[in-house]
Amino acid sequence: MINIEIDGKHIDVENGCSVIDAAHQLGIYIPHFCYHKKLSIAANCRMCLVQIEKSA
Repeated sequence: MINIEIDGKHIDVENGCSVIDAAHQLGIYIPHFCYHKKLSIAANCRMCLVQIEKSA
């Protein structure tokens, strides 16, 4: 488990959880076109681009 913060809200998520899934669990909507849990990440449109700080 890792603890992350999105828009000032903290959540513990499993390793490998996507930022979109974590945000959804917090009730935060990140606009996206291509993301689906059962598909590989295409990342073509960049609509869901987010800023990530302190990642290692």
